[in-house]
Amino acid sequence: MKTRGTMRRLMIFISKTDRFRDTQLATAIVERLRHEGLTGATVLQGTAGFGTHRQIHSTALVDLATNLPLVIVVIDEAERVARVMPILEGMVREGLIVVDDVEVTRLSRDKAEKEPAQASEEAQRPVSAFMDRSPVTVRPETPVKDLGAIMFEKQLASLAVVGGQGELLGLVVAEDLLAAHLHLPTGGLHLFGIAIRGRSLPSEDIQSETAGKVMRTHPITVAENEPVGKAVQSMLNNKITAMPVVKGNQLVGMLCLLSVLKKAFSDGENGGRAAEGRSSP
Repeated sequence: MKTRGTMRRLMIFISKTDRFRDTQLATAIVERLRHEGLTGATVLQGTAGFGTHRQIHSTALVDLATNLPLVIVVIDEAERVARVMPILEGMVREGLIVVDDVEVTRLSRDKAEKEPAQASEEAQRPVSAFMDRSPVTVRPETPVKDLGAIMFEKQLASLAVVGGQGELLGLVVAEDLLAAHLHLPTGGLHLFGIAIRGRSLPSEDIQSETAGKVMRTHPITVAENEPVGKAVQSMLNNKITAMPVVKGNQLVGMLCLLSVLKKAFSDGENGGRAAEGRSSP
């Protein structure tokens, strides 16, 4: 089948060595775009080029071959591209983002062709069936010393930071606080709203900060009507254990891997008991 129309093209120019937290930036961007529901993304590697620093990078120069230019290309609906722009601007510390309208011709398979196997029925259930509807939250002004106490008391690895209207502002993660408190190199952990690499932070600095200063400012989120299987896959891919559940910019819950596992096993056990009851004489 063939269709034609106008769509929006997004092109992100970065370097192969660029990082986001502890992940290659290109990989992190592609994963985030997939999580945000964009149709697709392609990463292209250049064989040569130079940027604002005027230094030529080329596959012909062995010592510079690792710092080659990359271009991430996305073609999607204008609304979707506009929605991810603030996220991308927070992830790309140095680079170029180009957006323009393009005429496209879309070719697709006949719907009668065999489709790939679908996820299990359990994985298709909505996130709302598994999330904590009353998650523990903190305000941006909450002192870091109080965050640790709350995490220890509630046995939580992350805390959502919300504003006065319940809007999600960020996420405080225990591993970030621990790395700073123990004066350990972060290795790219997201601290103080930016990725700090190759150095450690004095523990007294972290103690004097607030949640608004140490939170991850662009946490990965999920909508309550999304399939839980998709959300779990995103958490596994991004090596996180919890995701804020949002409706627009409002926090409506928190999804944790352990709560999904507990709910799945609990439902399975109850289902088994029900089946036994029906088969009893």
